[in-house]
Amino acid sequence: VKTQTMRGSPYIKPIEEKCKKWELKLKYAQVMLDELIQCQRTWMYLEPIFSSEDIMRQLPTEARRFNGVDSLWKKTMNE
Repeated sequence: VKTQTMRGSPYIKPIEEKCKKWELKLKYAQVMLDELIQCQRTWMYLEPIFSSEDIMRQLPTEARRFNGVDSLWKKTMNE
């Protein structure tokens, strides 16, 4: 919002390019955060399902795959 306000200023000319670049970076960061939040929401829904003993017995291959991806994700986030 601030970069958009700045771009509307008559005094922007000396830093207009820098401001445009910042605005693009901020928009990209917002999209990435929105995607990460959506991924977390989905993961929070799926984790208790695949952690259930009943589901692990019924879908052993899928549960193993989920646990493998879960371990990789946790390892990546800790780095």
